[in-house]
Amino acid sequence: MPHRARLPMADIPPPSIREQVIVSIFDILRTALPDVRVMRESRADPAVEDAPWLTLLDSGHQAGYDQSGLVTYTLSLGLDGGVAATSDGQLGPALNALYARIISAVMADPGLGGLATGIEESSLSTRQVTAGESTEPLIVFSLDLAVTFLTADGNPWAA
Repeated sequence: MPHRARLPMADIPPPSIREQVIVSIFDILRTALPDVRVMRESRADPAVEDAPWLTLLDSGHQAGYDQSGLVTYTLSLGLDGGVAATSDGQLGPALNALYARIISAVMADPGLGGLATGIEESSLSTRQVTAGESTEPLIVFSLDLAVTFLTADGNPWAA
């Protein structure tokens, strides 16, 4: 396998505003949910015994341009997770409790300390894992968020 040259640390640019937004959401979730395994862009398929878990996924963005010289980005973030319970009847309450904690944490500062102009929840979908797939009651979910932020046109590091 050929050796890839690595950039010296001095040549690595600072994180873009887009990356700072994602890191901010990730840090908020890890801090607010210490009992939840929070991952970013993980290809791991968590096991039932790892529940509850949450994976932050970058789902792309849309850019809007105007005459101001600023670009308005709407960043799509997916939160895929799983919640286990002691019985099937407890799955809904367990899911809703985690959902409430996620939304409460993320919406506590929708401006992310000045990085973003807003956060909106766009959708939540759920699927109860069947008895053939898991011996324990488990529900998996996808929660989609839209984070709006600005950068200078042609400069992803500055607003």
